Amino acid sequence: MEAGIQFMFNFQNLNDFEFELLSRDVVSKEFGLDLRTYTKGRDGGIDIRGFVANDVVVQVKHYPKSSFSNLKNSLDKEVAKIKKLNIKKYIVVTSFFLTPEKEDEIFAMFENYMDTKKQIIDGSRLNTILAEADNLDIVRKNYKLWLTSTNVLDTLNHNSLIIDTNSYIYEIDRKMNLFVETKQFLKALEVLEKNNCILLDGNPGVGKTTVSQMLITHFIKDGYSPKYLSNNSTHQIKNSLFNDDKKELILLNDFLGQHYEQYKPELLEEIKALINYFVKYPHQKKLILNTRITILNEVLMKNNDFKFFLEDSTIEALRIDVSQLTYFEKARILYSHIYYYKLPQKHFNQILTDKRYLQIIEHPNYNPRIIEYITRRSTWNSTDPESYFSVMMNHLLNPKDVWKNEFEKLSTFDRIFINTLYSLTNEEINIEILRECFEKRLNHSKYDTTINVFADCLDRLTDSLIKIVDLGMERFVGVINPSINDYIFHELQNNYSEIQAIYKHSVYFEQMEKLLIINKGLFQNIFIDKITTREFLSLKTYTAPIQYFYLFYIAELNIMNHDLSYTIHNLLFDRETYKQNSLKDHSILLGKYFCNLDMIQFYKLHSLFNSLNRMEYIYEKTDYSFMEKFIPIHEEYLRILSDGNILRNNIDDVIVPIRFNIKWAIELEIVSTLNYRMKELIMNKIAKYHDENLDDEFPDHIISNLTMELKSEISLLSDQLIKRLNSIIFCKRELKIDYDIILEESSFEHVAYQVTDNYIEGDTGMESSKIVSHDDDIHMIDHMFAHYRSEEET
Repeated sequence: MEAGIQFMFNFQNLNDFEFELLSRDVVSKEFGLDLRTYTKGRDGGIDIRGFVANDVVVQVKHYPKSSFSNLKNSLDKEVAKIKKLNIKKYIVVTSFFLTPEKEDEIFAMFENYMDTKKQIIDGSRLNTILAEADNLDIVRKNYKLWLTSTNVLDTLNHNSLIIDTNSYIYEIDRKMNLFVETKQFLKALEVLEKNNCILLDGNPGVGKTTVSQMLITHFIKDGYSPKYLSNNSTHQIKNSLFNDDKKELILLNDFLGQHYEQYKPELLEEIKALINYFVKYPHQKKLILNTRITILNEVLMKNNDFKFFLEDSTIEALRIDVSQLTYFEKARILYSHIYYYKLPQKHFNQILTDKRYLQIIEHPNYNPRIIEYITRRSTWNSTDPESYFSVMMNHLLNPKDVWKNEFEKLSTFDRIFINTLYSLTNEEINIEILRECFEKRLNHSKYDTTINVFADCLDRLTDSLIKIVDLGMERFVGVINPSINDYIFHELQNNYSEIQAIYKHSVYFEQMEKLLIINKGLFQNIFIDKITTREFLSLKTYTAPIQYFYLFYIAELNIMNHDLSYTIHNLLFDRETYKQNSLKDHSILLGKYFCNLDMIQFYKLHSLFNSLNRMEYIYEKTDYSFMEKFIPIHEEYLRILSDGNILRNNIDDVIVPIRFNIKWAIELEIVSTLNYRMKELIMNKIAKYHDENLDDEFPDHIISNLTMELKSEISLLSDQLIKRLNSIIFCKRELKIDYDIILEESSFEHVAYQVTDNYIEGDTGMESSKIVSHDDDIHMIDHMFAHYRSEEET
């Protein structure tokens, strides 16, 4: 937050304990006092007292949504108490916004202990004080304060900033109230600020998503636009890198998948390249990667190269285990959930008795996700106050049962609804697609059609198991917590009857694909059968054309069936197959056929090598990585055909159009490589001239020297890439790589100006936030829990 920017702070998002700590900091600075906090109950309910001579009392009243009459009645009770104390100064801090008349009333109540109305600090004056440049340290210290300020929220709610999800804004808004600043969060903030990249890992439910969300919110204030990606969308990140002047914070969520079965080994090299790019070169982008530790460990066990990469000292410093929470942090997380989920007083008293909250905090299975579950309204609303603490401890003792109890209470229709949702997505789905699939399932069972069962399920499950997000004309539905997907996944693995029912009534291919992930042993043969009978092609899809998936799974499952040859030949060259997909997707699909000798032989794909139109189409649809594997195979077949005098076209007629596509693919590969290496090249050039005077001509001086160097780099890269193609025919003659187009596409001049300007200005970095350790500080924890009063008590 910069000095001079006016923020409107939302005190409603602070719980009473957090507001008290803020009040202490403000009063200490405004009045030059050294203050300490007392547990409620001591000194007749006094909140904060000065160290020196005990002659100052600060009374904190957090009444953001209450009425003035409630505030006044509460202060009336304090008047009699302070008469018994020998004090000289009384200060009132409240989150309530007072009118001048109401302020006069409070001043009259305490006129014997107040010299001026400045000893009354209300919400309006708090905003004024905190907006002053001299008080920015207080705002930074009280992290949630500026995190939920109107300026940040307005930016966050600009929907166009978020892609690939329809619930991320909803999630951040919801999580802000529950967020507790932890040491690991501050460490993550420092790492991301310094290195532009961070890898968050930890067990499910420890807060990886929350930390990621709050990191995004932090950088919004610095002008960063958030971009949320999932499903291993590395190519979308690469696309972002070309717009180098835009400040973006990119989150790749669950980059190894939500289940190990979703892990794609070929993505590891791209992930390594991305991490290296973000770490090594100064730029306007930041990258957050998060993953579950169980999946990461499984990947590391089976991929030594990636394991060694992460163990490198530079890369290892980027890893943060967010599950490491201090004793006091655990207490604050528990209290924050109790406060914002409005736990009734009778239920809370069961936790307060004999300081039972310490048993929760100290429990070896303590986990923020379990804490969220056991404090939610749906949990305490169905539990008697006398049994509530036992229920909490049972869930901690058996964390796997967190969602089991919830699911056991569901009606049959509710179970069908939630299983249908899971069959479609791990994230969110358009509500109309969900409705279509749910009703298809119901149409095969007897139910009262006069009742809108879908709407009833939607209403019942919202905010307990699912969330609904409205985006303009469309609505999307997803589970409220990713651990619900984990639970359903494990439940369905052994529930053959239910997964057979989902299969029987599937409308979309994505449902079939999910079933294959759940139980490959059971569904692989079903998949193969649906492919061979071509029933597969009658399924709808919402992510890519069904033709693409049809071909993909023939190759993925290594199906060898001559009856499919005609269909495969047609679909491989049907433009409908490639709609909605990227060049990378095309290359992966075509590589499964034309770079696999078994597939080539069995499906006689070599017969297509004699067709100029077919081959030109393949080269047009693929990238360099495909060509590197395919060209040696293609040329070998061309040689055989030519030697046998059965080549349909003159060899030169074949070469010319294909050479153009090869040249284009190489140029794209060079542009991509340069975009990764551009900053390094520029920084090397800067280092060469760093002893010279850095005047206004410095960037131009760098650029003029860099142009020739880049052309030399392009020449070297093109030679290397052409050599790697191992081409005897297509690259026999010079390809004439277009240097100017490459330089233009790489926007090197803009990047050079940006990097040199940053170098001249110097990296300011951020000061590492410091927090005082409160490990084992039972006094502070007791004080916090003694504060709690439920809504019915206030």
